[in-house]
Amino acid sequence: MDRRGDRERPCIPVGREDIRENSLGQVLQRTAGRSCIVWDIGTRKEVQTLNPNEFELEFGTPKFSPQDGRIATAADNCVRIWDSNNGRLIRHIRVKLIKFYGLLWQSNGHLLAVSTFNDDTSEAFRHAKMFYQIDASTGTILAKWTVPDRDYHWGKVATPKHGEFIAYTIGHTVTILDASTRTQLGLIQHSQDIASIALSPDGRFLAIGERGASGKIVIKNLSCFTYAGVPLPRIYPLPSFQEPDIRVDDAALALWEYDQLADTEALLTTAIATPQNTSHHALVGRALVRARLRQWDAALDDAEKSIKIQLSIIGYIAKSVALVGKGEKHKAYRTCDILFHHFLPSAGSLTFLLLIKAIVVFMAGDHDDAISRVDDLIAMVHDNSKYYVVQVYMYLLVGKLRMESRHYEGAIRSFERARAQMRAHTTQEFLVISLITGWKFDDLGIRIRRHLCEAQYAASCAKCQSRKLMISAPQFNKIYVKPYMRPVVASKQASLFSR
Repeated sequence: MDRRGDRERPCIPVGREDIRENSLGQVLQRTAGRSCIVWDIGTRKEVQTLNPNEFELEFGTPKFSPQDGRIATAADNCVRIWDSNNGRLIRHIRVKLIKFYGLLWQSNGHLLAVSTFNDDTSEAFRHAKMFYQIDASTGTILAKWTVPDRDYHWGKVATPKHGEFIAYTIGHTVTILDASTRTQLGLIQHSQDIASIALSPDGRFLAIGERGASGKIVIKNLSCFTYAGVPLPRIYPLPSFQEPDIRVDDAALALWEYDQLADTEALLTTAIATPQNTSHHALVGRALVRARLRQWDAALDDAEKSIKIQLSIIGYIAKSVALVGKGEKHKAYRTCDILFHHFLPSAGSLTFLLLIKAIVVFMAGDHDDAISRVDDLIAMVHDNSKYYVVQVYMYLLVGKLRMESRHYEGAIRSFERARAQMRAHTTQEFLVISLITGWKFDDLGIRIRRHLCEAQYAASCAKCQSRKLMISAPQFNKIYVKPYMRPVVASKQASLFSR
């Protein structure tokens, strides 16, 4: 493998300092000199250096927000929120942090800060730890609670991407709390002191780093731990919109996510053939996979069978997608409308179903109508970043279609609109939409910029080629141009060429 190109590229200088990455393609580096540098991964250039003079001596590890480019840092008695693009201090939050232990962003944009208990006069809580849940947008402390620490060996705090539970360590023990109610969901005892922990994005696995010379890392499957008889990760499904619920075997889901559709179909077919399997979920999953494989009749048959077993939102969605593939778009639209007759969704689920219908309309070829529907949802919903991203993807697809038809100026307009509407996001938020449609939301901003450059280059080449053809026409002796006529050429051969 030729590595010469790699040697010529500038590198981001890193050492033993803390490195963090966000969803905008940026890396946050905490240097030994207690400053913070933001780097752009694509250009490998420094974007911003946060003013080191404004940091306390002990400010803890800086953390990127999972939703956007905000950075949170903590010092004694304050938490600060920064803008990674311009280094501006957005918010200064007063909170008493004594012997600060940890800072954590939650999926809802809130911060979780952990310090020792702030009342040293109380013997019972002298060594307890205090959790603060902070609204990063307003600086309001939403909740605070204490956790006893009798062994005095405090470790770390972690949360999965969906943010539904919190794991923290004391000594040999990992405690798991419900993030909203602070109810204890489980205790995990380990044989050694725990130095650090990390959770997988979906919350299914816990990594434990042992304290001491061994440096061993132990991976625990949280499916072994139950709460009220339900495996812990299953209490909180993979992060997605609130509806619908796609339930398939983990192996099938992994293949589906990586577009191994034929293998996914085979696994689901095996599951359906199992005598004890009477659920509609495998049928719905196979219907969606077969729609992705363009097996429209088989997909429609599976969807209708699943609806006969049990009415479900995802069943009707699978049916509408299959009908679009068969060219029966009006039946597909009516199938989407039936959802609102059979189900009474919550406000969040309602807007998601309207978004799904907009996607079905787009898949049917009514692109302008679909984009207009998403515009209405953006105006309707307060937290509308997800809807912006779906509209961005629609503009991207329209631009690619215009590129294929050599309508380069139209393609440029579509890509520019997509770039203007772009919002920060994570691909896991769009898992359900990706499984249904095959749309991929990873590196979306980079792909839009690449397609825009290609469209601009193609448009420039087309203009140059047009000029060359006109200049190279033989015997172009004179060209008479009138404001209300096409150019009239003096030569007979040239006039034949102009036709």
